[in-house]
Amino acid sequence: MTMDNVGARQAAIQLEQWLSRENPAPHIETRGDGRGKHTPSRHTSDNTSQDGSVRYTQEVDAWFDELLMRRDGEVDCDYWKRTRNGVKRRLIESYRIGQKSKVV
Repeated sequence: MTMDNVGARQAAIQLEQWLSRENPAPHIETRGDGRGKHTPSRHTSDNTSQDGSVRYTQEVDAWFDELLMRRDGEVDCDYWKRTRNGVKRRLIESYRIGQKSKVV
């Protein structure tokens, strides 16, 4: 027995009747002015390639790639310990920099 003491088949039929196949949130599909929903385009400026955040991301990528490179003769236990500690160090460093930059 399942919901309302009816069998699984009858419960499925009841759910089918209760839950219509129409969009339950039609207000999302069209706006109040009648225009349809559209995905906003991402704005990228022409100088983003050398933006500070892009350089930082590139530095993080290089650091991460270096960190994940398995060293010669490194066993699994040592590899995971080194990578875990490397990530922890980077997180702590980032946290401390963030704490210093907070305005009191």
